Amino acid sequence: MLKSEALEQLSAIADDDNRDFEDFAAAYKTMEEVVKEYPELSHYVLPIVVQTAADKGFNADIRPAAARVFNAAALNLPAEDVVKNVVRAFKRCPPFAYYLMPDLLSGRPELSAALFPEAEAGLAKIEANCVYSAAAAAKAALLCASDREAAAMLDSAFRPAKEKEDFSRVLYRSLGQIYSRHPALKEQIFSLLETPRLLKPQNYDAFYSNLGQIGLFDAGERGRVIGLLSSYLQKGGNTPASLTAAYKAVGEMMAAADDKRELETVMRTGLQNAANDTVSRKTAWRLLGDYDNLCSRVSFCRRVEKSADNEFGLQRVETIDAGELGVLLLGGDGTRSEKALNGYLGDVYRLLKEHGLHEKAAVYGVVYDFGDFMNVGFARRRQMEKYGRNIRIDRDGSEVCRGNFRQVSFAADFNRPRPTASERGRGGFARPAFKHRCSLSRRLYGTQAGRDDAGENERTGLYAGRAAAGAETAADNGAVAVLSARSVAVDVCVFCFGFG
Repeated sequence: MLKSEALEQLSAIADDDNRDFEDFAAAYKTMEEVVKEYPELSHYVLPIVVQTAADKGFNADIRPAAARVFNAAALNLPAEDVVKNVVRAFKRCPPFAYYLMPDLLSGRPELSAALFPEAEAGLAKIEANCVYSAAAAAKAALLCASDREAAAMLDSAFRPAKEKEDFSRVLYRSLGQIYSRHPALKEQIFSLLETPRLLKPQNYDAFYSNLGQIGLFDAGERGRVIGLLSSYLQKGGNTPASLTAAYKAVGEMMAAADDKRELETVMRTGLQNAANDTVSRKTAWRLLGDYDNLCSRVSFCRRVEKSADNEFGLQRVETIDAGELGVLLLGGDGTRSEKALNGYLGDVYRLLKEHGLHEKAAVYGVVYDFGDFMNVGFARRRQMEKYGRNIRIDRDGSEVCRGNFRQVSFAADFNRPRPTASERGRGGFARPAFKHRCSLSRRLYGTQAGRDDAGENERTGLYAGRAAAGAETAADNGAVAVLSARSVAVDVCVFCFGFG
């Protein structure tokens, strides 16, 4: 390409004001070639990039190409020319200006002090979805600045102002990284970390992550970090996500520490917080090497009223009372969390309510935790192979279809007498598992099976109390039949007990 041709092409790009995506892509490719072949033309390229970025058809998909051209050209120009064009970008298209700043400053770190005020001034003009780009630009400027410049930037960035609320909250998450670049500012940064306006419960996860980065970088301040972690891990505003972030932060410090006992104590302090859930506890147990707690287990729950302290309305229980009327759902790996179980039990409750049984029948379910030592996918695959998952299902309900359901043997297992704790080992047997007969009302494979097999259940006597008389009993048994007919889930079993 001749230099005159390059100038003509740049002029044509500048004059075009009606571009589609392909036109933008071709224009930036041309400008990239011009900058590479004729660096002295970079002072023409920068204004054109800013102009095109403000055009109507410019979007986030083409933004990386535009930023790449801008930053390549900026390497060839004096600082004042670059700053002038970035200022124009902030006036005409702030999202693009924020986007290009991190890469621009990595190549021209001396521009950080001049561009940071422009980035702050642009906050009043951007939409909420640009806050993260603005914070990334500010972080880049802070990391490139001198200690003195960074101190002034931090003061300005975290000064209370309405337009800076979201920006400060996002930038707060980078204080640990900023500390590792400017350890001389440690007192200022520690003060910002505990500023009440910034340290709200929803920001605890960022607080813990920052402390972890500081403790990992500066062993001399590790005692201070441990003290703050111990103090805040006991507070009530924590969530499972924030506690998980705390455990990960402590775990990173443990990997670098010679004496891990104090850090282990901090983690065990966090485990005492009632806000922990399965994920946060497992995170801590893995880091502590507490493998006994990582084995498979189940939690037996009863559906109760939801409240602020009980989001999913589940109460842990140990047993079902003899003679109680209720429904037990076994969801397998479909109920691996309380949230998932809540969804299933809600469906069962609404069905009971349709038949006027919701006040009489309790609803129970099981949360399954398969632990760290079970390959659930492999186990499911083998189970499906064993029980004919791949056998063609006749939707008309043939003998082949019914032959693939294990309801009789499965229900028999639950009705088989079990040894009590006192009788175990002596050959004695107690009453059936649930102290009364269980009726299996939903099998493993879906709606057609539930409908086809309802009659089979009646013939084999799997519905408890079928022979009992009375209108109330008949209504109860009718609801049980509806549970069977409405079966829609895969690998979910529902047992109804005490009906009749």
